[in-house]
Amino acid sequence: MSPSLRLFVALELPHTIKNALAGYVAPLQQLSRGVRWVKPENVHLTLKFLGDTPNTKLTAMQELLATVCRDFAPLIIEVAGAGVFPNARRPQVLWVGLNEASGQLGKLAQEIDARLHLLGFPRETRPFSPHVTIGRVRDARIDPVVKEMLEHPFPPHEMICSQCTLMQSELHRAGSTYTPVQKFGFGNDKLKDG
Repeated sequence: MSPSLRLFVALELPHTIKNALAGYVAPLQQLSRGVRWVKPENVHLTLKFLGDTPNTKLTAMQELLATVCRDFAPLIIEVAGAGVFPNARRPQVLWVGLNEASGQLGKLAQEIDARLHLLGFPRETRPFSPHVTIGRVRDARIDPVVKEMLEHPFPPHEMICSQCTLMQSELHRAGSTYTPVQKFGFGNDKLKDG
């Protein structure tokens, strides 16, 4: 086993929404080769990126995440819309938005960030902007993709999220592979190992 793992904390999307996103992305892929599209099975909402994490921190991190998640009820989240970061003139990331009306999603991200800071992880400097990345721009000539996305955003889909996942990210030539390390249920203890 490696002395460290590349980790992040995420909310996974149900297969129905991943499939709907794949259907949304398919016609966009035909408009430009200048985008590296995220594989449907890899689409998720990142709550906190941790990067290379020593295995010695894993147990404390798992206990901390279990404690944080116990304090939250399941979240009703709407997946809808489309946008680009940082802006439409210089797009680097193509995304679909997430909205959670009670504000608990933002509080969850803040609480995870604050608690993980106690274990030595740096605080997040950017405001939390819930989204799922669907593509990363390789070539600036993607105006048709951006135009189509903004004119025809992803239609609303609702999901109930009852857990967050500590994920391992392995980088490969063909793209990243994400493997659940542990899932943490909202309102109760950890659900199960990956």
